[in-house]
Amino acid sequence: MVTFDIKEIYVNIPIEERINFLKAKLLENNTSDTSSTKSKSITELFYISTKICQPEQSISMRSPISSLIAEIFLQHFEDIHIKQLLDTKNIALYTRYVDDILIIYDITKIQPQTINTHINKIHDEIL
Repeated sequence: MVTFDIKEIYVNIPIEERINFLKAKLLENNTSDTSSTKSKSITELFYISTKICQPEQSISMRSPISSLIAEIFLQHFEDIHIKQLLDTKNIALYTRYVDDILIIYDITKIQPQTINTHINKIHDEIL
């Protein structure tokens, strides 16, 4: 068993990746002809909110939706990157509560430092 703590969760969520992911999710099921207009509006909304309400490299801790945006980003991150470790049976359990992570792993297959290195190769500011 090993535990990790996401360091400074709001500060270390990358803005560009967050904007692109949220925009794609909002437009994912939209098949109407106005999708280009909606895409432009959503893009403008995210960039305006980023420039006016937030610092250049992080999520504003004062924003009422900061925790929601961080949670959405982390779920996306887990779905893509942590799922691989689970699918290969290198880790038996992964669970997270806000910024605290618990992992149960098979020591014959993987070491805690390998897990940490794997995650930090993807986003070096996460753990």
